[in-house]
Amino acid sequence: SNLDWEEWEWAEDWDWGGLHLQNDEGEEAGRLVPLASSPGRRKRKPPVAPAERQTASEAHAQLKGQLSKRSSASLQSAEVQVDLSHYNIDANSVPLMSERLAEHLGPHVSFLSLADNNLTAPSASALLQAIRPKQNLLRLDLSGNRIGERGAAALLALLTDQQCELQELNLKGNDLGGDTVSRLLQPLATSRLEGAARSLMILNLSDNKLGGEKCTRSLASMLQENIRLVQIDLSWNLFKQADAVRLADSLRDNATLLDLNLAVNSVGSEGVIAIATALSDNSNSVSVVALDFSFNRVTGLACARLATMIQKCTDLRSLNVSGNRLGFEGTQTVEQAAANRGAEEFALGSSNCYSEGLVVETLDELSRRRAASFPRQGTEAKER
Repeated sequence: SNLDWEEWEWAEDWDWGGLHLQNDEGEEAGRLVPLASSPGRRKRKPPVAPAERQTASEAHAQLKGQLSKRSSASLQSAEVQVDLSHYNIDANSVPLMSERLAEHLGPHVSFLSLADNNLTAPSASALLQAIRPKQNLLRLDLSGNRIGERGAAALLALLTDQQCELQELNLKGNDLGGDTVSRLLQPLATSRLEGAARSLMILNLSDNKLGGEKCTRSLASMLQENIRLVQIDLSWNLFKQADAVRLADSLRDNATLLDLNLAVNSVGSEGVIAIATALSDNSNSVSVVALDFSFNRVTGLACARLATMIQKCTDLRSLNVSGNRLGFEGTQTVEQAAANRGAEEFALGSSNCYSEGLVVETLDELSRRRAASFPRQGTEAKER
């Protein structure tokens, strides 16, 4: 059911963000819930996210452990979190919710999640306008909504604000499209330390129907100019070979990006070769630590270049090429390069590369042999 914001009674003491811990033990230990108006009583607790979904806190902690050592600035770990995800907030609740957020979002609240609420463009716009003055906000999760053009415009206003301190932005699953994302990236495509370009380190654009020349050039410009971004997720989009080649040019001189996720696109072998070559040629002291090329229609043609990248990019610690048709020899080439680095130093994901490649190649070969053995039968079938 939808959250009744009329029943939400905010606490007097906003030094703690108006939130108390739900439990001290058990699976829900540490979850934040609103204080009730009656002393000693609490209203209903927020729904718990599915167990298999990584929480924002876990992702944040994981990033700190893997990437912060390489970053010139660390993310703030001591923070009060407001988790309003999975409420399926309807349009009628948004005005009051916006009013309460604008009035009571305390100075110690640095993480706000509005994920998976089916927010439409008008609703997202109203909520983002309400939180814009809260420049202490470091992490914002808008994943699983449909913020649309109006929501994106309000978000752009936040990103261009000179006082913006946002370090992490999650826009996964908003179906924004390339044109809208291109506009959002404009304030980030600069080396000047102003607005979000001064602070943003983690950007999730997964599952947004991104691809094409305009969008990719905007991404490339951001990767080339921005000096703060360390992690970007571009998985589950529509990027193709030409898009990957454009991105590769911007990675050749990038000195800050540590984690690039291109899983579940269609960049193909040539796209992977272009990116691997660019990273191998990157002479900066800081280079990519984690790469994900899984499920990208890559074949064995890219394996020699991937092996070279593994050897030359000594900062690289993780590479995922699972779900690609690398074939037996190609997979062995990549796995041998990873083995030379050592299991403790390098993690390789290569599942479904041996068997899938072999099966497909065998079926293709059988089809060719059958066509060669029965040419007339095939011709007659086409005529019928």
